[in-house]
Amino acid sequence: MASKTIASLILSLISGCQALNTTGNNIHRHEAELPVLCAVFLTPDCPIANAMAPSLRRIGEFAQASNKKMLLIYPRQGLTSKEIEHHVKAYGLVGQPILDPEHRWVKALNARVTPEAFVFTQADDGVQVIYQGRVNDLFRGVGNRQEQARNHEFRDAIERVNSGDYMPRSGPAAVGCTIEP
Repeated sequence: MASKTIASLILSLISGCQALNTTGNNIHRHEAELPVLCAVFLTPDCPIANAMAPSLRRIGEFAQASNKKMLLIYPRQGLTSKEIEHHVKAYGLVGQPILDPEHRWVKALNARVTPEAFVFTQADDGVQVIYQGRVNDLFRGVGNRQEQARNHEFRDAIERVNSGDYMPRSGPAAVGCTIEP
């Protein structure tokens, strides 16, 4: 049942991109019934996203082990399926690649940069964003890379959901390459 609900949620976003519930309203169904999706926006030529690929691979594996669907959303016009397949394979990413040339996902989730991370779930009145922000703090700013990440907000958000905490919280703003209109 959950996979059918996730499939219908994905299809509704792809076809209609309904407005998301980001107001923090309570979800009315029991948490155990809620399908949770994790998503990250990527482009093959974003050096910041590519530098985070090892973290994104581990997060994708963690999400998968937690029975969460990981979406790898590519919002650039002109990308081909082969280019995306090559990028996913070359960087060992784990998740369902989605081509978003018309920016349906970008608009629905209000994404601004790559990589930008999201955790969201289906609610009674649409979709509720539980987390939006950076993957981790590997980059403090464009061109300002640390040796290693110390804070892992995207993974922490997935862990919160795994423990039953569905309260929406924004993370620190994502640092990355601007998603071109």
